[in-house]
Amino acid sequence: MMNSGNQFQYIKSQHLDQVTVLQAEMNDFSYGKHAHDEYSFGVTLSGRQDFFASREFHRSHPGNVIIFNPDEVHEGHSGVDDVLQYRMLYVHPLGSFL
Repeated sequence: MMNSGNQFQYIKSQHLDQVTVLQAEMNDFSYGKHAHDEYSFGVTLSGRQDFFASREFHRSHPGNVIIFNPDEVHEGHSGVDDVLQYRMLYVHPLGSFL
């Protein structure tokens, strides 16, 4: 469920079509099971991100790094009442560069 105060901004690399950055800020947020085609590298900037991945529950506090492999199913939500801010870098697998 997404609140209208939530913000998502996707920025495509000007130099590499295979690279995208997500800047996210939300205060009432959850997302269902899904996966990405890309490698996903993220960092929690504020708040806490709670999520299930690889059959385990995780809590990502500010400064924590999150990594998902392509096709790795995950789901999650804000873990506290504070605003959750994070950045994710999405990189298509090497085969996509060729």
